[in-house]
Amino acid sequence: MMLWALRQLWRYTVVTMAYWRGETLGGNRCSSRQLGDEWAHCRRARSREEPFSRSCAIALRLPVADQPVAMTRIDSGRIAGPEWLRFFCSIGIVWFHAKAPAGDCAYAALPALMMLSVYLAASRSHAAFGERAIVRRRVMRLILPWLFWSAIYGLATCINCRCNGQIWHEDLRLWMLFAGTALHLWYLPAAFVCTTLVALGARKLCFRRQWLACLTWAVVGAVAILVSSYLEAGTAGRILPLAQWLFVAPSVPLALALATIPRGPGRWPRVCASMAIVAAVVLACVVALERGAPGLTIPYSIGIVACTASIHATCRASAFTVWVSGLSFGCYLTHPLVIALLGKAAELSPTCLAVTASAISLAVTAVLRVTYIRRFI
Repeated sequence: MMLWALRQLWRYTVVTMAYWRGETLGGNRCSSRQLGDEWAHCRRARSREEPFSRSCAIALRLPVADQPVAMTRIDSGRIAGPEWLRFFCSIGIVWFHAKAPAGDCAYAALPALMMLSVYLAASRSHAAFGERAIVRRRVMRLILPWLFWSAIYGLATCINCRCNGQIWHEDLRLWMLFAGTALHLWYLPAAFVCTTLVALGARKLCFRRQWLACLTWAVVGAVAILVSSYLEAGTAGRILPLAQWLFVAPSVPLALALATIPRGPGRWPRVCASMAIVAAVVLACVVALERGAPGLTIPYSIGIVACTASIHATCRASAFTVWVSGLSFGCYLTHPLVIALLGKAAELSPTCLAVTASAISLAVTAVLRVTYIRRFI
């Protein structure tokens, strides 16, 4: 039901984008009457095989042919598995922060998301970009949104202090200089450091897909899980944002292990290498659990399976899949504010709060993506 609602919202969004941009339909400027016709078309388009209209194709910057293009036949050049994983990771993080049932399992979204980000940074070819271009692209994608939303949450924190009769800066802390004015923003500078270093390393070292490299990174990732588990259980686990950085640190070598899976004839080399990586992670999680450091066991056991399965899903992503995946970043950035407002507005159960906050965050992101704020989400 939620996916159907997102699909309808996506159709309305792309049609409205065409109207706001003043795109042409058949050589004529898009008018309000044409917009109404397109909205009526979207209401009737309930089947996945329903073709795109010309305005939808123009709004998405897709090639417009003489014949309508079916939604399921649009090739965006992306793989569906990572796109859907990114979307469900954002929902899982909202689920965890809403303290809904099975929150430990939902928190597997965080290492899975970091693994996916590093995997994509290591797998893509960076030969056509210089070092400055690589850093600049990640600054625009991660650091600028971090600064923007740090300002938004900092302003919200100051307003909340004033409303509670406190000094306006009473809730500001020193760790906010490294993580941002909201704790969940720590992920952006962490992802910037990890993906930038991996991208620069991929350009210089050119990670090779071979068994030795794959197994070596898998062993390093397993050892990192043990070390991070022990450190997180100690004093380091109470230092912000060091505890969060330690939590996702094993994701980097595990993502490099996935990125160096050998490509042989047939699919069995990839399957065997993937099973070896999963076995190494599960073994490390079992050892950490037996040693009394269970903090990373459930998230990484689930996260490595989800990430491995997603990169093996080779079907192409439709335009709707890419659009839904594009909402995940904004959902992650806005959901703490939505949860806080819902907590003050009504008494909701954790499950209802998680579902409502996810839906509202996705809807808010879809609206913001057609405004000038889209560069920050």
